Amino acid sequence: MPYLESLELGCPEDRVDHVWAQILSFYWPVSANYGVKREAYVSITSQTKVNVVLTNFRNGRTNWESRDPNRMAYRIVSIGEYVCFYRIEASSTKLKEYKTSTSQDQLWLAKRNVAHVHDILTDIRADVARG
Repeated sequence: MPYLESLELGCPEDRVDHVWAQILSFYWPVSANYGVKREAYVSITSQTKVNVVLTNFRNGRTNWESRDPNRMAYRIVSIGEYVCFYRIEASSTKLKEYKTSTSQDQLWLAKRNVAHVHDILTDIRADVARG
């Protein structure tokens, strides 16, 4: 994941957004009926909008604004070069740490843990594909 190399502590928000938009596009491509959208603006005061959204196309439409409450949802929080992964169970609004059988920590220095970030994204992609 060469995009992760551009992340560093204190790097601008738009660089972090760009990196994650590129990474998500690799794991969930348009050719597989997914779409990645970045926030239209960078705002220091933005507290209510996510910066990058991933959705899928169903029946010729996308759903950018909300999630199906009957399906698992995932959240990635990235600040500079650090990243945390979360999941939200179906019919819940509570975030839980996303862990694999090999993960012990919640917070990852993405550049130093590229293989682990890849494993988590691959696990999430497989879960999403199962529907």
